[in-house]
Amino acid sequence: MGDELKSEVENALPELAEIRNDELREKVTAAWVTALSEVGCESFTDHRRSKNPIPGETSPRAEKLVPHIRDVTACVIGMINQLEDRIGVGINQDETVAGALVHDISKLYEFDDRGLDELIPHPHFAIYVLENAGLSTQIQHIALSHTESSRVEPVTIEAELVRLADLAALHGLFWSESGSLASHV
Repeated sequence: MGDELKSEVENALPELAEIRNDELREKVTAAWVTALSEVGCESFTDHRRSKNPIPGETSPRAEKLVPHIRDVTACVIGMINQLEDRIGVGINQDETVAGALVHDISKLYEFDDRGLDELIPHPHFAIYVLENAGLSTQIQHIALSHTESSRVEPVTIEAELVRLADLAALHGLFWSESGSLASHV
């Protein structure tokens, strides 16, 4: 794993420390390092979340990828804490946080010439990326089901929490910028 890229990922995503399992934390970090290397990304922190902003919309679609991932992960951590403390829901925190951290990893590949954004929606390509990183089927399911564009519904509480956190982060961003909710997530 490239030490420079590994350091960049660890610095950009301090929420990695919320994953208690060392092996899982390393796999999530390695997945990002591999993806960044494969697409030749020069700066992880400057990478946009979306290739094609919707005409007329400014900031929400031009948002950087890293802040979005961090927002989703922070929302997930808050929901886990609340559900565990208040009603004792059994949630696998490590899988949920890992899933939140990699839910949009395949967004990096939308910026090359593979046609992924038009031909294969990013959640579907995430399966390939995450399988190659050795991440579990449960984490792959979280990435696949985090958005309606995959047409795959969450079937675990962990996947549902990441989907809800992703929507909350997107709606919050749109609301802060335009006073309206996200219409095309």
